[in-house]
Amino acid sequence: MVVGVLLVDVVESGEELPNQSADDLKALQGLWKRSWGRSGREDDGVFYMGSVGELYIGSGRAASKGIPILDGTGAVVLHSSGKHRRARFTYFLEEKGKPKKKPVDFSYEIEGDKLTITIGDEGGGFSLTRVTVEETPFADINASFEMARGVDREGNLLLTTYSAMRIGDDGPELPAPSSLVRPLKNAHIYRVEENDAKKITVEEARGFLREPTPVVIAGRSARNGHVSSLLSKRFRTLQPDSEAGLKTLTHLLKPGTLVFVIPDAERGRAP
Repeated sequence: MVVGVLLVDVVESGEELPNQSADDLKALQGLWKRSWGRSGREDDGVFYMGSVGELYIGSGRAASKGIPILDGTGAVVLHSSGKHRRARFTYFLEEKGKPKKKPVDFSYEIEGDKLTITIGDEGGGFSLTRVTVEETPFADINASFEMARGVDREGNLLLTTYSAMRIGDDGPELPAPSSLVRPLKNAHIYRVEENDAKKITVEEARGFLREPTPVVIAGRSARNGHVSSLLSKRFRTLQPDSEAGLKTLTHLLKPGTLVFVIPDAERGRAP
């Protein structure tokens, strides 16, 4: 399958009725999905795999996979006036080493979470359904609260962790400290403020950690190697330093708290 990446634009003509392209472009933004063909196991024991295509339209850019008409790169122009909504994809293809334009005209209709695209004048077309997403939700973040002793000369975060030692079967539990070092070379560091989280440097973090201080440690998962036949790739959690992640941390933590977002692959090591 070929992924097409398209520039999305809006043009208006002063001679036409009031143009609705700007509103349509806003309504079109998001991820759209199309499924067709048989899927599942039939009575004869044969397993059929249906086809899936996706179209994403963002601010100034679009991408698609599995949608037949989107097979190159180029520009998209919307013309909307009254009930007449038309658009043109103009692709810029490489053919025998020379650039070639390929325009595709179509009409479209938006009805709630359904987008219908009709290509040409013969009525051939298909429908897509909007995939539900949220802009900036509160995120499910995996984080731990640890005691930081400071930042060393090499730029490593010095931590003290505690395990519990029980005396006898029903005696008291005593906290036993142990040292841990976490490299900050690829870390993102934030300091929580009243309504935001400010990104700071390792040097600034060292200045805030002149005495043992509780900090928050969150892991940033790798996004590489995730195989998907679709345009979209689904991961288990949001990154802790995404917009939603920082919104959550700012809501939960008091101002002045330091947050260290460290790649999962860079685990702490004993000194």
